[in-house]
Amino acid sequence: MKTRILVAALAALTVPGLAAPGPVAAQADRLARVGEHQLGSKSATLACPGGSVLVGLQIRAGTYVDGFQLRCAEPSRSGLGRHFEGPRLFGLNLAGGLPGISSRTATAVCPRNHVLAGIKARAGDWVDRIMSIRCIEYRRTSVTYRDVGMGGTGGRVHRAYCQPGDAVTEMRVQTGGWMNYFTLTCSPQATQDRE
Repeated sequence: MKTRILVAALAALTVPGLAAPGPVAAQADRLARVGEHQLGSKSATLACPGGSVLVGLQIRAGTYVDGFQLRCAEPSRSGLGRHFEGPRLFGLNLAGGLPGISSRTATAVCPRNHVLAGIKARAGDWVDRIMSIRCIEYRRTSVTYRDVGMGGTGGRVHRAYCQPGDAVTEMRVQTGGWMNYFTLTCSPQATQDRE
């Protein structure tokens, strides 16, 4: 199975008059990240179990994003069925909440028969905000977006999107007090089908 890892250039040099580069697709040996902080006490690779597919995220955030829990669905010949909670990883702080700033949890799920195909986020040292998720129709190529709006306003905008026709198959997440960074691994949808 050929797996592609999405590369979002996050530590780009700032040159007056030049915009930061956009996301680039690369081979599986390349690291992809959204967020720049290097240290964290917990890390995990999150993937939906047993041939199920990733259809959304539960996000906990305050000033910064604290963590994710995957939302998965069972595929069948007729589309996607039952949604269920998948693996999760949350940081040590309560969603980056600072005194007087509350944290909250929200779930962003793709439309019926769509799978996760990317995330638009704001990030600097930590992941500040999940702005939206990108979804692709299961076994097809039409794309739609869901607004999320979880987290603070710091950092720069990063679009971590899969190649056309690919879907997110796993996320690597590292947290300390807050989410330091996440990476997305994308694969062609055909490799995720289950009879």
